[in-house]
Amino acid sequence: MSGSTIIFYLLSILTLVSGILSVTTRQIFRAAIFLLFSLIGIAGLYFWMQYEFIAAVQAVEPMLWRQLAQVVIRLQLAALFRVFDGLEHEQS
Repeated sequence: MSGSTIIFYLLSILTLVSGILSVTTRQIFRAAIFLLFSLIGIAGLYFWMQYEFIAAVQAVEPMLWRQLAQVVIRLQLAALFRVFDGLEHEQS
């Protein structure tokens, strides 16, 4: 068995096990971590197949989703504070 075959099997096992664990776990934080490992395994498979651009996009994508989630949370908090500020002005 060559080193390339071993790397393929390790990345495949990482991807499959992480994917199964992300679906079966009941804790949302652990599911997100397992999903991240699954995406890293897929990016590793793309690198192994020498599709560097797709692998780079696959590796960067979770970071973009995290930043988008932070923007959405900040907008929701700003809207919530605006509502509370309006309620305070109505009461006084």
